[in-house]
Amino acid sequence: MPSVHSSSRTLWNPLLDGSQARIARETILAIAEAVRGEFDNILQKCKEPPDNYAPAFELGEGAAGMAVFFAYLHRAGLLANARETAFGFLDAAIETMSSRVMTPSLFSGFTGVGWAARHVMDLLGEPSSDLTEELDLALEQYVSHTPWKDDYDLISGLVGFGVYCLEQRDSEPARRALTLIVERLYELAERSEDEVRWFTPPELLVEMQRKDYPQGYYNLGLAHGIPGVIALLSRTAETGVAVEKSKRMLKGSVEWLLKQRMTGTNSSFSGFLVHGNKSDDCRLAWCYGDGGAAAALMQAARRTGTPSWEHAALAIARKAALRDREVCGVRDVCFCHGAAGLLQIFNRFYQATGEEVFADARPASDSRCSPPLATSSRTGTAFSRSIFLRIRFPTIDERIYAIRVLRTAHSALSLSGVSEFFARTQAGGGVERRLRRRDARRSHRIGPADAARAAARICSSP
Repeated sequence: MPSVHSSSRTLWNPLLDGSQARIARETILAIAEAVRGEFDNILQKCKEPPDNYAPAFELGEGAAGMAVFFAYLHRAGLLANARETAFGFLDAAIETMSSRVMTPSLFSGFTGVGWAARHVMDLLGEPSSDLTEELDLALEQYVSHTPWKDDYDLISGLVGFGVYCLEQRDSEPARRALTLIVERLYELAERSEDEVRWFTPPELLVEMQRKDYPQGYYNLGLAHGIPGVIALLSRTAETGVAVEKSKRMLKGSVEWLLKQRMTGTNSSFSGFLVHGNKSDDCRLAWCYGDGGAAAALMQAARRTGTPSWEHAALAIARKAALRDREVCGVRDVCFCHGAAGLLQIFNRFYQATGEEVFADARPASDSRCSPPLATSSRTGTAFSRSIFLRIRFPTIDERIYAIRVLRTAHSALSLSGVSEFFARTQAGGGVERRLRRRDARRSHRIGPADAARAAARICSSP
């Protein structure tokens, strides 16, 4: 989080020392060895036919995310041979992407794998400027379609595509795609003179939510809702992409979101807003609730230099950090809806402000955290921090292996499966599109020879 103040904190301060630091390091290494021990099983799942499809390659739950994890372990100097392991997982994710039909989702599709490929190569000091060129061009074509009929969110929609594009810093096609993403968000937005918001219609909801919200809703979670848009727009405005529209939507959406704050409740925000319905307390998490919302608001405040937004973000985050662990809804230690995601958020708030309330935040009771994460209020925070360290360490020269991965990436990111997805999903509503995606996974395995023909059909449907 960049600071609005001249005395901004630019380096992270260690939270632990002595025995607590040792416990945190041992926990990290135990997790890493357990994940590395599953490499062969994950590789086998990546090779399974579409009928047995499992999320083994994904950024959110598979090999691409594990490649990022091990790249950071190598960067931090915490694990021997972490570099080679990162390349191995990345290779598996890319090879799977080249042979499967998949959605463009950041969490579970090809933009997530592409983001991981670029991020890992940059972390490991390997050239990557043209690594995802074909993917950038394909995504540019995809987001040029209007009106947009699919999700706008971070996990599977426009915001996630924007995160991917921001990672491709020197790619002109990605920059053009990012401009188009802002245009699509502008078209979807409900705008008044002072406020901007995005509505999720019922046809884009899963069946269970559609029963509960038959008229649709306004989503207030970072993963699927308006805070995710706020975080993205703060970046596009800062980087000079569609600046006028980005700033207008950013200001209006922050003002609208802050007006949804609740008083006299455990949480500052509800998970959903439906006009005419009472807003309820929301669990505390990265994906939903005050943690993710506060992080998005803080980023918007720091990147635009708006003190009033920062004051609001800090008030929301402090309340979240002090929330009763027994009733805050934290279920486990995972990143999305568990303790790890919150610890990462609170650590970033601590590093940005120096406020001890964030360093001491402990969002889950001991019964929900497996030892040794529950040993100390700060141990879990150190777990998150250690993974995300950005420190220079001597690297192992694995040029031969890196060249092989790069060659694989260049050929795989021609994206035969991506092209087939585009060819299949340019018409119809969101639910029908999802059904066609699932049918495509089960019944069609496109080969590289079909890529050119499929790409020619990308924009064939209105």
